[in-house]
Amino acid sequence: MDAIRHLLDASRHALDGALVGVYLHGSVALGDWVPDASDLDVLVVVEDGAAQAAIDVLAVAADEATTLAPTSGVELSVITRDLAERPRTPWPYRLHVATAPAAAPRIVHDTGDGDPDLLMHIAVTRSAGIAVEGPAPRDLFGEIQRAQVLGYLISELEWGLNHGSEKYVVLNACRALAYVRSGAILAKTAGGEWACAHLPGHAAVISRALDEQRRGLTSGTRISAGARDLVTEVTQKLAQAAN
Repeated sequence: MDAIRHLLDASRHALDGALVGVYLHGSVALGDWVPDASDLDVLVVVEDGAAQAAIDVLAVAADEATTLAPTSGVELSVITRDLAERPRTPWPYRLHVATAPAAAPRIVHDTGDGDPDLLMHIAVTRSAGIAVEGPAPRDLFGEIQRAQVLGYLISELEWGLNHGSEKYVVLNACRALAYVRSGAILAKTAGGEWACAHLPGHAAVISRALDEQRRGLTSGTRISAGARDLVTEVTQKLAQAAN
């Protein structure tokens, strides 16, 4: 993919010896990529002393990469080798960039609060990430404790009920329950398919979310009672597993 090649070339040129690795995670790594609907999720790892000016070049590269792939945008985070090897709160980062076609990129630097989403980015990268450059994911990224992942999944579902779409929160609930049962981190589609077989009482709402996911559709922010029931049930199971 031209976008990935562009990001790799920019990372090599800007960071030189400070580049540790470039990794794909999210839907493209989990086999759930939907052209024109999915983000391209990228995690760049740099040496601890990498210059900020060199890192910031990747913001421009991410914006340029958006035009080189059939994607809804590029989500790129830059973290240090130290965090990759020893994942921990407050999840510090050196740069976060979110792009979208025909829109100005959102560029964020860490002011000390960190980015809690890095917990899951690192977990997915270690489990299923694609190394475009650098060591194999399991050779670089440290393991995140199950209790931490469960806590994150609970907070993500709570956020989704208040701010997300029905498709988003239903499929995240499905993959969260699959993680509780098997320890596997699944894509949204695979999680939904798994849940259809294991939660027949919620099959209708799950099937609707799966259809929207496969077709690249975006559901509205209204979440049905059936979807809320599913998420409530899964959240309770997550809480029980965490205790």
